[in-house]
Amino acid sequence: MEYFTLTNTEYTRLLNDFNRFVIVRGYGNGRAVPYQMNLKEFLYFMTTQKIEKVVDITAKDILNYYEYLKKRPKLKGKGRLSSSTIKSHLFTIRIFFDYLLETDELIETPIHLPKFQWGEYTERNICSKKEIKLLYDVCFFKIQ
Repeated sequence: MEYFTLTNTEYTRLLNDFNRFVIVRGYGNGRAVPYQMNLKEFLYFMTTQKIEKVVDITAKDILNYYEYLKKRPKLKGKGRLSSSTIKSHLFTIRIFFDYLLETDELIETPIHLPKFQWGEYTERNICSKKEIKLLYDVCFFKIQ
C-alpha cells in the first residue's frame, strides 16, 4: 500500500539518489527501505506544507515535522508512533542532510540533529558489596 506519494520531481530525484547513498554507506546493513520510507514521508510532509525545494526547509519546518510524528497514528495497528520509531525518522533526516551537504545540494544544514542514543536511558541500579555477596550466597545455595 502506498501511503505517501511524491509528485515533486526534485524530491523524487533526491529520494532515489539518497537511496543509493544509504546502500553505498552501508546504513541498515544495505537495506535502504526503512530510510527510503522515512525520507519519503518527510518529503511528502514538506510538500503538504508548500515547501517544494530542500533549500527552503528551515529548522522550524523540521520541528513541525517532529511534532507531527509525535501525534501521528501508526499506519499499521493502533496507537501512536513509539519513541524509537520517531528517533529512526529523525536519524534518517540527519543522514539525508549529511548527504545533501556532501553532494553540494546545500551549503549548510537548517538544523543540527544530534547523533541518537537508541532506547530509553534508565539509571543503573548499582549493588552494594553486601547485596552482591547476598546474590552469590543465594546462587551458591541453589546450585547445591
